[in-house]
Amino acid sequence: MSARENIASNLLSTISGISSPSIKKATRQPFDIDELSDKQYPAVIVQTSEETREDAEIGSGAKTRIGTIDFVILGFVKGAESNIDTKRNQLITAIETELEDSIEKLHDKESMLCEEVKDLLADLRDQEEDEKWEDDSGDDFDEDMDDEDIDDEEEN
Repeated sequence: MSARENIASNLLSTISGISSPSIKKATRQPFDIDELSDKQYPAVIVQTSEETREDAEIGSGAKTRIGTIDFVILGFVKGAESNIDTKRNQLITAIETELEDSIEKLHDKESMLCEEVKDLLADLRDQEEDEKWEDDSGDDFDEDMDDEDIDDEEEN
């Protein structure tokens, strides 16, 4: 699955999990609003909108590619004229809150992952240094030399 698909799926599953107000229909596929029954409200459509990509230079000349993707989240509620704004605001607030919580969890996981990667890199560096030390120390050492050969070598 592509990164775009993962992001869209994550958005959809996060929105689908909202319990107050309980999202009755959440999809990435457009649908005819007139075909929704009263029991299918509130309903949400998540759609990919635009994507931009650009190259950026970081610090010492290293280049990286940055991408931005926009999603449109369409929410539909049903109510009387006296409470339709309240229902719409409740849906918007619930979606915003859930997505913000999801982002915070993602940042926490990312931070933990970064720490794990740093630890793994440190372990690899230590391992490389140990291997280099073993390789370097083995060049001057001859296991087959006995004490007599060592004495002879020291005399010369």
